[in-house]
Amino acid sequence: MLTIVKQIANDKNFILIGTGFGAFKTSNPSTFRVNRPPKADEGVIPMVAVCDENGQIKWMKTNEIKIVNIDGNLPINILNDN
Repeated sequence: MLTIVKQIANDKNFILIGTGFGAFKTSNPSTFRVNRPPKADEGVIPMVAVCDENGQIKWMKTNEIKIVNIDGNLPINILNDN
């Protein structure tokens, strides 16, 4: 299945290769010298792997792209047919 996506910021097209998550976890020590647990922050960032016209693979956040077509069909046409 060939899926073309467009980067919203610059209107550049890419081929969608796959999806994944960027996970992060940070930990900052407590600012006081007291037996407190460190301040922690963690989460996931939905990401997609895409490639450009040169085959260069890049990771992008899912909220930075939109699907342009799937196998040559517009997403609206696929959804209306089902």
